[in-house]
Amino acid sequence: MFSLIENARAFVTAWKFRRTALGRALSNLSQEYFYSGHTLSAFDDAAKKRLIARLYEHLGQIASAPDPARQLREILADYVLQFAALQVLGLSAEDKAASFYSNSPYISGALAPHIGDAALHHEEMARLVRTDEPQSDADLVAFANKRSALALFYANGLNMARIDMGDTDPQNDWYRPFVEAMLVWEEDVIREKLSLPRLTPGPLYSLPYSTYFNAVMNGDANPFVEWRNAFPDLYLSGEGPLP
Repeated sequence: MFSLIENARAFVTAWKFRRTALGRALSNLSQEYFYSGHTLSAFDDAAKKRLIARLYEHLGQIASAPDPARQLREILADYVLQFAALQVLGLSAEDKAASFYSNSPYISGALAPHIGDAALHHEEMARLVRTDEPQSDADLVAFANKRSALALFYANGLNMARIDMGDTDPQNDWYRPFVEAMLVWEEDVIREKLSLPRLTPGPLYSLPYSTYFNAVMNGDANPFVEWRNAFPDLYLSGEGPLP
């Protein structure tokens, strides 16, 4: 009987949540990513339900945390980092041109031809490469794009929850610049490992961009403002001069 009552309560709570603005937004996001011809539409129905449920599990974990805002930032930052590490490997010049960071000179959209070597420096992809089944460059690019899309789904969903919690500044929101900073950082890291020309300027290369992650994790009120004030001469999301 206790289990039945608890399950009923959980159902009512979930039903009420789905009717909130955030609940509707997350439902629309899931529809867009998994049922509207997106890369993630290729998952079977059981996998789709399981992967979508994981987002709501994260929200439950955040809601029950001693410091929900901090917990949300930690999970969000982890997914952004997962996304960036895979996105730079599979990103095409055409996809970059259609993105919000299209003007960044530090994200090339040109690493896919090197993905066979680059995959060995990414833990998940390295396991794929070392399986008995041969992986073509096209296979690896498809894998990188699919996994990066999944990470972005979670990041975007958590970002919606962040805004709903009030962790935002409408004039200088920090989420998109954070995503761009991590893409710059991850591209530079892999270029260094592959001995490819570095795109970021100065003796520190992308190190200043990596500090954006610290600003997010440290709970700075507005990581973008903090980063911009610390590095006024660096380019990010239209801020700072280009070389």
